[in-house]
Amino acid sequence: MEQEKFDAVLSAATTYANQASSTFNMFVTVAFASLAFSASLPLGDVGPEFFDTGLSCSSLLMAFILLAFYIISFISFRNVERHAHSLLSELYEQAKGWGLSDAATSAFRPDSKRILGLTLPAFGFILGSAGCLVVFVWISNAARLA
Repeated sequence: MEQEKFDAVLSAATTYANQASSTFNMFVTVAFASLAFSASLPLGDVGPEFFDTGLSCSSLLMAFILLAFYIISFISFRNVERHAHSLLSELYEQAKGWGLSDAATSAFRPDSKRILGLTLPAFGFILGSAGCLVVFVWISNAARLA
């Protein structure tokens, strides 16, 4: 019975890890595609200027849409990350009873490093999203040389 429980927990943890990886890969794909889009289409020349800021309304609208996508992706990422973390904690508790060395058992311990209460991948997700939005708005409103 213990082997079946271990296999089920490991399978679920692997599934959640794959979902988190897929969500992150989707985020990276959209981030770089949005930068390519902003470089290819001069959004600064499309639509009115936003209150004398030098930014076009169309570029800010696209940035808002990207922000919505990033928020939805982050929520999804955090959800599967939490599930994977709890399952890894369960595996760690089981591994402590196997009589392995502390070094081998610690391989099952979920990473506990946090910045502002977020795990390092989640914190990097937020930094990447913010950086991508800033660069998107900057590139899409940059003056184009003819």
